[in-house]
Amino acid sequence: MVIIDHTTGYVVGTVGGLGEKTTSFGLNRATQSPRQTGSSIKPLFVAAGVQQGTVTAGTVYDDVRTTFGSNYSPKNYNYYRGLIPVRYAIESSQDVPMVKLLKDITPEYGIEFLQKMGVSTVTIENDANLSSALGGLYKGISTLEMAGAFATIANDGKYIEPTFYTKVVDSNGDIVLEVEQKEEEVMSAAAAYVVKEILTQPVKSGTATYCGISGISVAAKTGTTNDDYDRWLCGFTPYYTAACWFGYDENEGVRYSGNPAGAIWDAVMTSAHTGKESKYFANTRPNGVTSASICKCSGKLATEECANDPRGTQVYGEYFVVGTVPSQKCDCHVKARICNKTGMLATEFCTDVTEKVYITRKDFDKTTSWKNAQDAEFMLTVKDTCNVHTEEQDKVGPVITLKGPSSITLEVGGKYTESGATATDNKDGDLTSKIEVTGKVDVDKAGTYKIEYTVQDAAGNKTTVSRTVTVKEKAVSKPTISLIGGEVVELEVNETFTDPGATATDSKDGDLTDKIEITGLDQVDTTKPGAEYTITYTVKNSSGETAMVSRRVKIKTIANET
Repeated sequence: MVIIDHTTGYVVGTVGGLGEKTTSFGLNRATQSPRQTGSSIKPLFVAAGVQQGTVTAGTVYDDVRTTFGSNYSPKNYNYYRGLIPVRYAIESSQDVPMVKLLKDITPEYGIEFLQKMGVSTVTIENDANLSSALGGLYKGISTLEMAGAFATIANDGKYIEPTFYTKVVDSNGDIVLEVEQKEEEVMSAAAAYVVKEILTQPVKSGTATYCGISGISVAAKTGTTNDDYDRWLCGFTPYYTAACWFGYDENEGVRYSGNPAGAIWDAVMTSAHTGKESKYFANTRPNGVTSASICKCSGKLATEECANDPRGTQVYGEYFVVGTVPSQKCDCHVKARICNKTGMLATEFCTDVTEKVYITRKDFDKTTSWKNAQDAEFMLTVKDTCNVHTEEQDKVGPVITLKGPSSITLEVGGKYTESGATATDNKDGDLTSKIEVTGKVDVDKAGTYKIEYTVQDAAGNKTTVSRTVTVKEKAVSKPTISLIGGEVVELEVNETFTDPGATATDSKDGDLTDKIEITGLDQVDTTKPGAEYTITYTVKNSSGETAMVSRRVKIKTIANET
């Protein structure tokens, strides 16, 4: 591990290995062991691109499976995220966008830029290739030189050669050796500031969240090589720059839960900043830096559609070197109306439509690589316009005509026969066979039932009419008895009584006269003056309903003789 005061280039701390020191001139891995850098090199090429003016923090690359040349096909360690700006590609350490970035700035420019930042172990001959974007170098880079390169960004773009001493004096105090540190303005302060802000993203919500220091800005980038041979954490604060490598002299996989280099970096830097005043990169933001609201998917100026992306707003604020702010509005997000009947782009005549915001890719139909990206489900892949709804839709519904009355009344136990209906449409003609009948009549149970007749025409117009069927309880009918003669008969004493009888009828059973039962007739005794008797006439119909009437018979009293 190496810690540098990037404002002076002074190395304020270094550790060349673990374990007990057994020799004064043993191997110092921090200064003498170039190692493959993995993803920790990515910010250095980003810095090159920002300085060159080819790349901004908001430049968007399509993170999809890509083959460069004839056979170089880098793969992400996690997944393909699709359209992603440089800031967020650094946040989650996506590989493909960084290879595309190096291709844009050219590997030759990238390697020359590293050399300006003090990296001595890379050459155009050996390292000017796209794999360098992911740390695939011929020799690698030492921890000291990685710290020096990151210190260049931290020091507002000025490289100061790291040194472990300032001078050597003899016993008389005379200077016998004095360091001459190389210095070079590698990038503008504005470009360096933009890269600083990019490197805060892994600490905020990316691969280096554990490196945060309360009250102090932290920029950091992790790195891992194939088979976990090398683990890195390089980063800086307004106070110090530090690079930490963890691994073995001979390649061997590092088995550790998390990033051991990151854990060491965090512990050391947290301790080194104890008691320091709060300080943020924004406190020293230079002239020449501006900001703008842009779209994460296009890198261009944000629009209303960017804010209404179905994943949530894709609008964010980004820093730019003055003169590099995008001038065009986002053309990636589009609002589209899809006809739900055909799945095509809706016309003005489509009525069943879903409208939402989609993302687009140029020439998406000429490649399939984007289909494996996380954002594939939000793509607008429809190009053709609905060929069904090409004119104003028929809005006149079919006409249903009931056969028979629209209201029917039955008695419980009666019979219901479905009469049906006919249907016609102004364009489709006879639709009787298309009628759907729903509902059921239970003639054994009193109640009101609804039978519905529904039909839909080709334009989707639907008509429903109904028939009401009322089932009533059966009406209760009783027989009727009519007395022959009056209801009261008066007789003289000893007068013979002859019953005049009665007649009986029923609405269902007809004449029931012969079914009449007479009681009380045998009780009439005309020999008893003043007596009264009741004769009862009863009849029952087939339903068990009974009718009853009565006649009174009075015997006159005998007048007293004088």
